[in-house]
Amino acid sequence: MNLKLIDTIESLRPERHRTAWSAAPSGGAGRAIVDAASFPHAGRPSEEPQRTAELQERIKELNCLIRLSRLAERHDRSQDDMLQAAVETIPSGWKYPEIACARIILEREEFKTGNFNETLWKQSSGILVHGSLIGGLEVCYLEERPAADEGPFLKDERNLINAVATELGKLIELKRAYNDLRQGEEKYRGLFEANNDAIFIVESDTLRIIDCNRQAERLTGCSRADLLSMDAGRILSGRSESLASEDFARRVLESAKATECEIVARDAAAIPVSTFAASFAFGGRVCHQLILRDISAHKETERVLREAKDAAELAARMKSEFVANVSHELRTPMNAIIGFAGMLSDADLSEEQREFAEIIKTSGETLITLIDEILDFSQIEASRMEIENVPFDPARIIHEVCELIRPETARKHIELIRDIGGEVPRIVLGDPARFGQVLVNLLENASKFTESGEIEVAAAAENGRGEDITLRVSVRDTGIGIPQDKLSIIFAPFQQIDGSNTRKHGGTGLGLTICRQIATLLGGEIRVESEPGKGSTFHFTSRVRKAAQSEGT
Repeated sequence: MNLKLIDTIESLRPERHRTAWSAAPSGGAGRAIVDAASFPHAGRPSEEPQRTAELQERIKELNCLIRLSRLAERHDRSQDDMLQAAVETIPSGWKYPEIACARIILEREEFKTGNFNETLWKQSSGILVHGSLIGGLEVCYLEERPAADEGPFLKDERNLINAVATELGKLIELKRAYNDLRQGEEKYRGLFEANNDAIFIVESDTLRIIDCNRQAERLTGCSRADLLSMDAGRILSGRSESLASEDFARRVLESAKATECEIVARDAAAIPVSTFAASFAFGGRVCHQLILRDISAHKETERVLREAKDAAELAARMKSEFVANVSHELRTPMNAIIGFAGMLSDADLSEEQREFAEIIKTSGETLITLIDEILDFSQIEASRMEIENVPFDPARIIHEVCELIRPETARKHIELIRDIGGEVPRIVLGDPARFGQVLVNLLENASKFTESGEIEVAAAAENGRGEDITLRVSVRDTGIGIPQDKLSIIFAPFQQIDGSNTRKHGGTGLGLTICRQIATLLGGEIRVESEPGKGSTFHFTSRVRKAAQSEGT
C-alpha cells in the first residue's frame, strides 16, 4: 500500500472526522465497507470534486484489501475456493471495475474472473509465500489502451496490485498453515480416539476434564458429556469432590512415574489401572494428559500365577517331607540288616556262606548311603536341614576325613597329602558335621576317579568382617578329569558325566548337588576347575566365627 493510500486512511480515521465505519454484512461482499458519503469534504470549493473522486478511489482500494483479508476467516473453505473468491473481489478495487478482469496463476492452477480476457493493457505482480515465488496476479482492462497519459493504470494502481499480491501471499500462507494444523489435529484425534488406553485432558488449575477419548467412556461406563462435567479427583478416587480426592489426583498428575491405583466405574466395579500423566500448554493454560490403562487382566494373571506358585511350592514341600520321612523310616530296618550281616560273618560259616554274608553287608551299606543322600537332599529341599553353631577344630576334621579314605588310597597306591595353613584357627564356631560331610564327599569322589598319582587337601583361612572367618579348602586330584562341556551339569541332581562312568563307579549323582547346597547353607560356595586326563580341583568355602580357645577345651 502506497504513502498516498496511507494518508487517505489516516484522513478517514473516525476521531478526526466524527464518522462511522460500517461493516458489510456476512455474504455482502459487494457492499462498501467504507462509505465516502459519510465523510465531510474539507478544502476549497474548487477542490471538492477532485478530493471526492480521490477519496472514492481510496475507499475502493480499502474495501478490496479488507475483503481479501476477511477471506482468511472462513476456515471451512478450501484454498481453491478462497482464491476463486479472491480473484472475483480484486476488480472492485480498480478505477474502472466494470471493464477490469483478474487472473491468479498459482503453480499449476489458474483462477480467473468470469469475464477474464488477457489483453496488452494489463499489470502483473508476483505472489510470494515464505519468500519464494509461487505464482502471479494479473489485472487486465478489456477496452483498447488509450494514450499513455490518459490510461487508467495510474501509479497508485500499480502500487495497489503489489499490495493485493502481498495480501494473497499471506492468505495462502495462512491457509496452508491452517491445513497443516488441521491435518495434524485430525491425525492426533484419530490416534487419540483409537488408543486402547483411556485418555483424559485435565485442566491443571481446576482439575476439570476438558476432553477424553472413547476408551475413557468404555472404561468408566460414563458418557462423554458426563465425564466432561467431572473432575480428575472423582475419576481417580471414585468419590465426589473432596480435599482427599483432589490431593490424590494432583499427586498422580504431577508424578513423573507410572503408578497403580483403582478407579470405581459407574456400576461400582473397582478397576485396577496403571496411570501416567504429562503436562503441556494448551490454549494459554497448563493442562495434563492423564492416561489410564486397564490392568485387570494383568492382575488376574498375577493372582493365578501366585496361586499356582504357592500350590507348587506346597506340593514340593509335601513331597520332600514325605521322602524325608520315608528315608528316615528305611534307615531302621537297613541298620538291622547290616548289623545282623556283620554278626553272621563272625559266626562259624563256610567260605561260600561267609561270602554271601559279606555281599549282604556291603549291599546294605551301599543302600544306607543312598538313603542318607536322599534324606539329606529331601531335607534341604524341604528347608528342614538345620545348621549348628558349635566349636570345632577344622584341622582335626580334615585329618579324620583323610584317615577315613586312606585305606582306599593305600590300596590304589595314591599319595594322600594334607596342607593346613598356619592361619587356620584351631577352634572356630560352625557346623563340624556338615563341614566334614562336604569334605568326605569331595575326597571320596577324588579317590573314586583317581587310579594313580596323588590327592591333596589344602586349607587356608581369611579374616572377614568382625568375628567372621572364611575357611577355604581345596581338594586336588590327578584323576580322569571332567570335560569342559560337562562342568555345568555336575552339580545338578542325578547327573553323571556319562553312562560308562555311572556303570563303572556307581553313585546317585546327588553327592555334589548336596555339597553345593550345604556349602550355601554354610555361607560359602563350591566350584571346580578341571582338565580331562590331568585331574580336577574342587574349591570349597565355609563361613565360620572366631571362638575363644577355652570353648574347645
